[in-house]
Amino acid sequence: MGEWEPVFRKDLNWFGRRLKERQFRVLDRISKKYGVRNAVEIGCGSGWLLRYMIKHGVKAVGIDNEQSVITKLSADGLPAKLMDANHLDFADGKFDIAYSDGVLEHFKDPARAISEMSKISRRYVLTMVPYHQSVFGYVMRFWHWAGRFPTEHIRGRSEWIRLHERAGLRLLESGTLNLGEELWFLFEKGS
Repeated sequence: MGEWEPVFRKDLNWFGRRLKERQFRVLDRISKKYGVRNAVEIGCGSGWLLRYMIKHGVKAVGIDNEQSVITKLSADGLPAKLMDANHLDFADGKFDIAYSDGVLEHFKDPARAISEMSKISRRYVLTMVPYHQSVFGYVMRFWHWAGRFPTEHIRGRSEWIRLHERAGLRLLESGTLNLGEELWFLFEKGS
């Protein structure tokens, strides 16, 4: 897991479990409302969301750029592939939805990864990113400054929307999770 290994080595704390529960609710609601049958998770990391999607009847696959992540998830019986988010090796429109959580903020320029997500999605792209203007976001900034977490590039809500619109996506829904800690955006491919 590279630089995130210490974070996932132990079970999630209360705050982390609360965030995952809220992410699960968003995924569940979106999957049911929009008829999602198959999905790809970009940057599947620990596999929390991937497991949830599969457990709830969505045929899902995870991709990550860390071999150790793929090895662990594969050993756990989860479908995971070694792949770079900037070069997704799937057929155009293969998935109902491409989603990511806590991934795109690590890209200096996430436009290519967003474009790739749009390309392999038949209809929807779901992006979940930290909200750096929240109270928790300011705490995260301190942790980054102190060298406790990997680099995150700070973007506001409108900048995330513009980046996705440039990839031909249209905002359908958005919201915040876990006391405003995280933003989520559901986009649809333009018609």
